Amino acid sequence: MLDLPADMSRGSSTGSDTVFVIDQTPSIVEKKLLRVPVFANDFDRYSFKTTGKWAVIFPYVRDQDGFGPYAEKKLKSLFPKGFAYLKGQLNVLRERKHSSRWFGFSAPRNLDLHDQAQILVPLLAKHGSCALIPEQFRGKLCPMASGGFTVTFSSDCPYRPEYILALLNSRLLFWRLRQVSNIFRGGWITCTKQYFGELPIRVIDFLNAKEKSQHDKIVQLVERLVEAKSDWAASDDDREKRRLDQFCANLDLEMDRLVYKLYDLTDDEIDIVEAQA
Repeated sequence: MLDLPADMSRGSSTGSDTVFVIDQTPSIVEKKLLRVPVFANDFDRYSFKTTGKWAVIFPYVRDQDGFGPYAEKKLKSLFPKGFAYLKGQLNVLRERKHSSRWFGFSAPRNLDLHDQAQILVPLLAKHGSCALIPEQFRGKLCPMASGGFTVTFSSDCPYRPEYILALLNSRLLFWRLRQVSNIFRGGWITCTKQYFGELPIRVIDFLNAKEKSQHDKIVQLVERLVEAKSDWAASDDDREKRRLDQFCANLDLEMDRLVYKLYDLTDDEIDIVEAQA
């Protein structure tokens, strides 16, 4: 996957989530200093479902080299409430290790890549559980270390993110991941870059009408699936939820069939994958 070209980046560690992650309902910190944190329970298979209740104080600003921490005087000037709140937690913040600034994260990983990312990947999974980052959240998120990873595709990558997402969530590639990754109690496996980044992505010849059609068909199915998952989350009607559950299950089956065909699997090979699904 990393040869697409793409980057896979672990979320950031604040070193003290009890300080940095706050209920954003009270206005104890300026809104412009906050971002939406992404934890493991904020996304699932084809579904991004953050509640919007929590916010993370994000004391970083984009510069010519990507992102860097605010100068302390600038932080105090632009965000007096946020600065006062962090200053009140000074003793706790100074007890952390590896923080270059008393008000910064312990490990602010790959902030620039996260801002451009298209896909969220969990740290642990029992099945394909990746999700698209909705357009309206681009540049507004702060993926957290416990939430897992983001995948950022280069502008040179010819594939739609939906196509890659379908492959990553497919039974076939999860079966492959299970062969090489660490397996824990309950069937959970790690989706770290070491293993996930090596998953085989089917190359598409866009000059070949059949292959381009396969790519586009998968993209269309993912778009329908993401929309249906969103409709399910927004519905309060149990009957409608059951209908959407079945609709999504049918799309998933169709997607797997397309992926098996894309990778030219035989019936016997499909049976091997399905037996471990």
